[in-house]
Amino acid sequence: MEKHIVINTVVYGLIIIGLPSCSVTNNIYINETTPFEDGKGVVSLGIGTGLIPKIDSVSDNGDINFNNKISIAPNFYLGVQGGIKNRINYRASINLPFIIGGFGQRGGAQYSFLPKESKFNFAVGIDLGFVASKDSVKILGSRIGVNPHTNGITNADIFMPFTLNINENSRFTITPRYIHQYFWIKYNVDSHKSYSYIQSTIGLSAGLKYKSLYIESTMLSMNNRIFPVLGIGFITEF
Repeated sequence: MEKHIVINTVVYGLIIIGLPSCSVTNNIYINETTPFEDGKGVVSLGIGTGLIPKIDSVSDNGDINFNNKISIAPNFYLGVQGGIKNRINYRASINLPFIIGGFGQRGGAQYSFLPKESKFNFAVGIDLGFVASKDSVKILGSRIGVNPHTNGITNADIFMPFTLNINENSRFTITPRYIHQYFWIKYNVDSHKSYSYIQSTIGLSAGLKYKSLYIESTMLSMNNRIFPVLGIGFITEF
């Protein structure tokens, strides 16, 4: 009994500290300009940071006070990119904000302008995505509130990566992008009704791949502020 109480206390404490909300944008992009052959591609697994609406306060009656502030929070990522034909790749990913309580998906396609063997390549593409979240999750038989403030996020990205293939093990990619996203903020913690906080954002990503290791940094311009989002992942071919 005492052991069970200790475990519950630790888990609840970690959730209260680490899970104030679960609507976090997926800003790990891992842009790959290589045009893959049909049935070939890469799988990537990583962790990074994303954008999250920062709630100012909650009134005594449960009304949510949000003054258009944005912060950053951790995100886990699993993605795949593979070839279709004629230098067109498909892109898909799932992301898990704070591991539990939220779930996001992103999918899209891109066209590479030069063949796979090129020392330099560039592409253009589009991604569409969303982040869904729960009011609570069940941990050790009890329900814990993890996201009483938002109903999720929807977004669309247009991007154009430029890649220099340094050698067979290394490449460096610069990607300007435009992001249009909706943060769905609840009116009240006890209501599912929400309104959209819309942000159109420009960003610039820089990614370095060495063998299977990938490191990425993206600078996003929002509300006259620059938000640095970081990511690190591992890539394997199939």
